[in-house]
Amino acid sequence: MLLVPTVLIEYSVLDFTHGEIVFAQDDTYIHLAIARNLAKYGVWGITKYEFVSASSSILYTLLLAGIFKLWPAYTLVPLILNLSASVGLLVVMHKWLVRQGISRNAQLVTLLLVIFLVPLPVLIALGMEHTLQCLFSFLFIYEFSDWFGTSMDKKEKEISVPWTIYVYGLLTATVRYEGTFLILMGCLILVYYRRWLFAVNLGLFSLLPILIFGIYSISRGGFFIPNSVLIKSGPSLLSTEGMVKLFTHDIYDKLTNYFGMNGVSLQRLLFLLPLLGLFFLDEVRKNSTFRLVLIILTGGTFLHLAFAASLATFCRYEAYLIGSAIPIVCVLMVYWGKVFMHKKGVLSRGIVVYLCFLFIFPFLLRSTDAFGRISLCCINIYEQQYQAGRFLHRYYNNTVVSFNDIGAMSYQTEGSKVDLVGLGTQDVAIAVKMSRRTPAFIDSISGAKRVKIAVVHENWFEPETFYPWKKVAHWYVPNNTTLASPYLSFFAVDTTIAEGLEKNLKAFQSSLPAGVLAEYAN
Repeated sequence: MLLVPTVLIEYSVLDFTHGEIVFAQDDTYIHLAIARNLAKYGVWGITKYEFVSASSSILYTLLLAGIFKLWPAYTLVPLILNLSASVGLLVVMHKWLVRQGISRNAQLVTLLLVIFLVPLPVLIALGMEHTLQCLFSFLFIYEFSDWFGTSMDKKEKEISVPWTIYVYGLLTATVRYEGTFLILMGCLILVYYRRWLFAVNLGLFSLLPILIFGIYSISRGGFFIPNSVLIKSGPSLLSTEGMVKLFTHDIYDKLTNYFGMNGVSLQRLLFLLPLLGLFFLDEVRKNSTFRLVLIILTGGTFLHLAFAASLATFCRYEAYLIGSAIPIVCVLMVYWGKVFMHKKGVLSRGIVVYLCFLFIFPFLLRSTDAFGRISLCCINIYEQQYQAGRFLHRYYNNTVVSFNDIGAMSYQTEGSKVDLVGLGTQDVAIAVKMSRRTPAFIDSISGAKRVKIAVVHENWFEPETFYPWKKVAHWYVPNNTTLASPYLSFFAVDTTIAEGLEKNLKAFQSSLPAGVLAEYAN
């Protein structure tokens, strides 16, 4: 059941792209660009010329780079990795469900819910690190809870931490920075039960790769935290004013406001998990493992909603929490749902059924939306970002170019680049965090970096930004569902090359996918 929807998604995309593997988010190509440069040139960056921390996943980028050293099938590797991680997740979940003693039918239903509500086929098609994040998060949460919960139930005074928990903690934190939320919850539980040394060891070992990479990044002129994390977090992490705003406004806003089905699903999860604990209070008190799983997931969900990136984008940031929550929810319902429903009256049972529907419905809508959009998202990326990369590779492969979506164009070209958002260019990242990325700054850095061409979404910038440049053309993609804008504009930053840029765009136009419209300024 995992393979069938995955194959159907990829078949529909490959049929449109004539066999080209294309991903649903431009961010995937950021990983590919950094990993390729690391494998070929030993440089962690979107170009081979300078270090820049543009990836939110240390582990995934290193894993890709290691594989590229041996097998440079660049676009195929992410699909294989994600499919393998998804299978691994289902295997370890199945083993845990078997240990809980639930029926085979209940096991099957649980795994199907994981496949279609996470949803795993969509994450595979994204080609990013999120299936690995789901796998490592589940392993850490449930291994930690099994170990410490069992020792609590047995009232053991002398315990030792299995080495696997340290490894899972390290992998969870390193695959994505949100994993630190789960590590923090584990450490807080250990502190609460006065296992001070265990808490310190778990925290230090899990965060060790992040600490090492952060120190290395600072030594190369970057921030301790990757640009991709800092910029998406807003100004809160680098200013006193931002921190005050975070705790007085932003957290409340994230916990209460509507962020589409992705955000609503996570908000509902934040209430669903404690409610389950209350519904089955007597039973959860008897089983410390279940209690710890609920505590870690509830705390992790709160921290994610409060501090992580916006959930308004594609269904990937919250997948690790939803995937880890489904098994415990299903087991609790199977174990004690029947007993609970039998004990209560008709009215109570009706209220419970209604509440279950109210809480679960957003997850169904979220999954339906993801499956409905995933193929078109891949096609949109192929129509715009991928084609822009092809164009630049053909005519301006070693030319200095600026842009605001850095993935596909960085992956397909070799020249120096200026990322006007800041993920891939450190000077811009500093300006963004200090609120100094003005039109004058962009003009200044374009001159300093000798930028020749800008390929940008105009709606991301103030109109004054483009006054010194000469607009040559724009492409329009109909039926846009994932692009920053359906319009992608081409500017001659060096106005002396405007005529040549227009000539090359017109020559390339015939190779654009059907439906993509090219309009010229002259």
